[in-house]
Amino acid sequence: MIYFIQSGKAGPIKIGFTANDVNERLSALQAATPEKLQILMTKEGGKRLESQLHKKFDSLNIRREWFQPGEILVEFIASQKGIKRPIPVKIGESLDLVKYIEEIEVDIIRQALKNCGGNRRVAAKTLRLTYRSFRYKLKKYEI
Repeated sequence: MIYFIQSGKAGPIKIGFTANDVNERLSALQAATPEKLQILMTKEGGKRLESQLHKKFDSLNIRREWFQPGEILVEFIASQKGIKRPIPVKIGESLDLVKYIEEIEVDIIRQALKNCGGNRRVAAKTLRLTYRSFRYKLKKYEI
């Protein structure tokens, strides 16, 4: 499983691979950093895909698997989530990536609920979330 984990609210993004649970990997990484880490996205794939992604975003590489949250990386994450919206940042400006992705997540959850006739269990399954995680997100975003 390929994961994209961000440090802080607008900090660097780690593109990595784990054969285990992504949340376990998050916990291991969190133990080594004072900044709060957050999973932005996961994607099916192995070490080969991880290497391809590292090459794709080489211009944003800080060190090893850590990358600046530049426009091309942010757009890639959004596009992989099926989001087709412009990135509201220009060179020299900053972007709160976590807040931006949360806004996208809210839109996706609302659309899933609409497509599933308001059925929360079906919407959760459609989004490949456990029902408990889905309920947490509904409460978090006050949907």
